[in-house]
Amino acid sequence: MKKKLIFVLFLYLLSCSKNDLDIKEICFNSNKKVNLVLKEKLTFYNSDTLFIGLARDIEVIKNRIYISDRTNCKIHEFDLHLNYIKSSGKCGRGPGEFTLAPYLTKYCDTLVIYVPGYGLRYLDSNFNEIKRILPPSNYLTDLSRKPVIGHDRILVSALSSYKLDRKKLANVTTALLFTFDGKIKKGICKFDNDFCNNSNLTANNLRIFSYVTKGFNNTYFVIQGANTKLYQYDSNGNFLRSYFYYPRFYKETPNITRRESKRYSRLEYYKKVILKTTFYKNVFFDSNKNLLYINYCNSHIEKLYSKSFTDTDSYLIVINNKEECIYDNKIEGYLVAVEDGYIYTHVKENLKKFVMNKYSLEINDKKI
Repeated sequence: MKKKLIFVLFLYLLSCSKNDLDIKEICFNSNKKVNLVLKEKLTFYNSDTLFIGLARDIEVIKNRIYISDRTNCKIHEFDLHLNYIKSSGKCGRGPGEFTLAPYLTKYCDTLVIYVPGYGLRYLDSNFNEIKRILPPSNYLTDLSRKPVIGHDRILVSALSSYKLDRKKLANVTTALLFTFDGKIKKGICKFDNDFCNNSNLTANNLRIFSYVTKGFNNTYFVIQGANTKLYQYDSNGNFLRSYFYYPRFYKETPNITRRESKRYSRLEYYKKVILKTTFYKNVFFDSNKNLLYINYCNSHIEKLYSKSFTDTDSYLIVINNKEECIYDNKIEGYLVAVEDGYIYTHVKENLKKFVMNKYSLEINDKKI
């Protein structure tokens, strides 16, 4: 009888996915007196000569801040105090011009942009293209979410199917590792079990999109939408383990079916679902400080009528290489960049001004 029980247990463990078995819980370390210190409030005042409307994306590279503007398809360049330097050309297809406001990222000290349908484009100091990389065409790519660019491969947020068959969701990968010549190296990070097993939840679309970043010891991390797990992979895309961390201000996705949601007006749906759901906005890794930064938010009702990402309650998680959370608290604005140990957030944009915050993490008045 004992041997039979051992055999049954063995079969059970064998049937479990590695993702389910290798889960480590990250705990919040309240003994670490880490403070988020505002170092500078960066403000640009709009004028007749330059007006920043709605920012599509923001990136910080060394001593420069780049803002992609949706109102005029331009990239604006500033110094670290948000003093204006220059802009790309008018909306168009010529050198230094863009037909859409691009998403921004970086590789080393080079500005890299992404415009849907045009791939990743490396730019010189005058915003001219110096190299282009096209992702595989049979993936639903979402390169806007800060792709991780290495010396010979790229990791992006990407679904492995255009048509999501509910019966086959467990086989759909949410991130893609590919080479510079556009060849697929590996699709990684399948949908989490909560999404697959509860596909009738109307708010589950928040879990579809993933965020990717570098990780500790030359690894990758993938986060899926409103899921509370971090999935870790080695540099070749092989799964290592999952980490579980439950944010201090997290709100669970309401258990509302799609049939029920069809009876709601847009306002009712927002109040009953979106306002009661926490979702992630961005994730960054500082390889110099060995810190992982995760930004999550809870919406305000104003977000229903706004195209800006600033109309939310925003929070910052910081995880160190000892696999413990050393900071989880409110932050003004949403996280847009980490550079030279400083944290940059986008706080406000309106007809009068554009505002960013520059923070540092400190222990006993000393920068981490």
